[in-house]
Amino acid sequence: MPAVPRFRRTEPTGPVTRAPEPIPVLATIRWHAGHATEEQGLAVAWTRDAVEVTWTDPWGAERTDWVEASDVRRPGEPARAVENPDRPPRSSGRRPRW
Repeated sequence: MPAVPRFRRTEPTGPVTRAPEPIPVLATIRWHAGHATEEQGLAVAWTRDAVEVTWTDPWGAERTDWVEASDVRRPGEPARAVENPDRPPRSSGRRPRW
């Protein structure tokens, strides 16, 4: 059975705008295991809160998936901080509840 990448996808809501020609983008792919990677791709459609991106997964397969709009940027834009925790957050730094 072929390996299937598991990552967080989103569902588009609202009207979908199709690009007359694909637009190069960098998409942050948030994997099921908890880490995130930035992948090159092409934006082919979008809504207010999601972008349909065609990209190549680490196994070489071309995919088209909906990604949250906040996780997509054009190549010339500055990179956003990518959450990639090595371990889960701790509560030891929080204030006591009472």
